[in-house]
Amino acid sequence: MNLTRLFCCFWGLFTGFTCWGQNIQLYNADYLPQSLLMNPGVEVEYDYHFGIPLLSGIHAGFGSTEITVNDIFRNDPSTTINDRIEQAISSVSRNDYFSVDQHLEILSAGWRNRKGNYLSAGWYQETNVIAYFPKDPAILAYEGNSGNLGKSFDLGDLSARGEVVSVLHFGINKRVSKNLSIGGRAKIYSSMFNATSTGNKGLFSTTRTPDGNNIFRHNLRGLDASFKMSGVEDFRDLETSDVISSSLFGGNYGLGVDVGFSYKLDRQWQLTASLVDLGFIFHSNKTREIYANGNYEFDGIGFIYPTVTEPNDEPPYYDQLVNDFKANVSYGNETDITYTTMRPLKFYSSLEYRFGESTGFTCLRPSDNSYRFRTGLTLFAINRPRLPQASLTGYFDARLLNFLHTKVTYTVDPYTATNLGFLVSAQIAKFNLYISADNMLGYENLAKSNTIAFQFGMQFVFNSKK
Repeated sequence: MNLTRLFCCFWGLFTGFTCWGQNIQLYNADYLPQSLLMNPGVEVEYDYHFGIPLLSGIHAGFGSTEITVNDIFRNDPSTTINDRIEQAISSVSRNDYFSVDQHLEILSAGWRNRKGNYLSAGWYQETNVIAYFPKDPAILAYEGNSGNLGKSFDLGDLSARGEVVSVLHFGINKRVSKNLSIGGRAKIYSSMFNATSTGNKGLFSTTRTPDGNNIFRHNLRGLDASFKMSGVEDFRDLETSDVISSSLFGGNYGLGVDVGFSYKLDRQWQLTASLVDLGFIFHSNKTREIYANGNYEFDGIGFIYPTVTEPNDEPPYYDQLVNDFKANVSYGNETDITYTTMRPLKFYSSLEYRFGESTGFTCLRPSDNSYRFRTGLTLFAINRPRLPQASLTGYFDARLLNFLHTKVTYTVDPYTATNLGFLVSAQIAKFNLYISADNMLGYENLAKSNTIAFQFGMQFVFNSKK
């Protein structure tokens, strides 16, 4: 199996075991403090909360828009693995991708001040990876150029980004009136690791020359590609103290804000919206860039590549070819550079209707969200290197008992049109435990699933007026 086939297998395998971390079940779940991280303007009815360190919010998941593990490794005697790889390459487009998201709340707390505003602060770590399928480079590497004469291969199909970020945050939530709540959150980002290769350009083509049927002209046009890295180079050798140090004092810092609101159209209808992670990170510590740009053209009959096992076994024109390439294409590996990355901006909005008999009305708090049932739609969108990605979720939220909330969601997104999820939250005295999961139908066979996500946490939530 050649390197291209190994790459395709790895790509399919990795997308099968690695999510587009919307946490969509937690949006507008105003009985959970985690909803403040998705909308700082959500209605807040409790007075204090603090999370159990490292256990108040743990999220992980994966997403793949086209290929699954089963597509490559299924037990199908009528096809070979090479057939399935070829089928997978032909079925994907340059806009297909896989994404990985992980979120860990390290510290979390909140309290209501004397003015009635709810303040919240904390520290969390998250990992985000998105990689688009390199359609044209994969075809070129797998099929070669002899059967694709005249075709221009777009090297810009190579696009990927990954990062591990630590975030310190402080937010304020204010009830402006009985109908309107607004909020904002300030964030300090510390990047532990970043790898970025986006916005690449370049075309490669092979054509026959007028000199004869066996003479080919290879043309590399408008090449402008780069790969940038910063932060930790090898996580395997990190000690616990190194992780804490690199997460807070890694030298690559940024700033960001979240804003949001909740507005009651009347007693039963509510409109909400928020922008999350409007910010940037400036990279200047332990940075590196590999780059190449320029144009190059050469003619040849059956171009011969030098062997790896025999260093001296090179064709006579190889040195001249390398020198000619260096004269026309600028490439190199630089360290101690500076660059800036934007955070993946997220947008949430929901329209919700509440109904059913009252379960929590009190004279002290007449505006309490006392309806037993809620139903509505949530729109989610996230900015990505190539195209924004969006989803639409319908949900039904029920307070089955005074201490037990359940929420069922149905989401249509780029991964699947049958994403059924749930959230269960139990409040036992002051102790809260919750768990949520996405795409429940996919758990039957993970190898066939395009997306899987889950989150759980435990914390203490206090309401001094109840």
